[in-house]
Amino acid sequence: RADDDKLTFIVLDRSLPEDPDLGESARGGAMAGDVNVYFSTVDEELAPSSSANNGKYAAGEIEVMIAETGSRRKGLAREALTMMMDYCHRELGTATFVAKIKDHNSPSIALFKGLGFSLVKEVPVFSEVVYVLTRSEGEAVGFDGAAFAGARATVDNAGGESAEK
Repeated sequence: RADDDKLTFIVLDRSLPEDPDLGESARGGAMAGDVNVYFSTVDEELAPSSSANNGKYAAGEIEVMIAETGSRRKGLAREALTMMMDYCHRELGTATFVAKIKDHNSPSIALFKGLGFSLVKEVPVFSEVVYVLTRSEGEAVGFDGAAFAGARATVDNAGGESAEK
């Protein structure tokens, strides 16, 4: 589906057997979760330069979910986030990524902090914290595949195009 405000990549766990019902895009693993970027939901106060830089793609709210319990703690979420940020930065010019996380979700907070995100806001009424990462023009988000040698993922965007790192 084409949606200008949302980008979704499906995360496959290559350590699990492929699901033949998912077709060619799931070749090499089983669906474990997804990673999304929403471009229309970023608050101006969190990404003040977004309107001046690349219009609606300058900043995006990013999230990841690894639904399969057996696929967690393998580095898939980190790899999927890094691949998505790299894609958005390179192809869309996205410079700022915002992550809204439940304040009790310690593994997700550690994940985003480990990727360089900084705490910018606490929202007690929603029990969430907000982290932001901004990359300057020309600065690569970077993906170090060697760091994830034991947990390789294939990320497939909803349009059917597959990106393997």
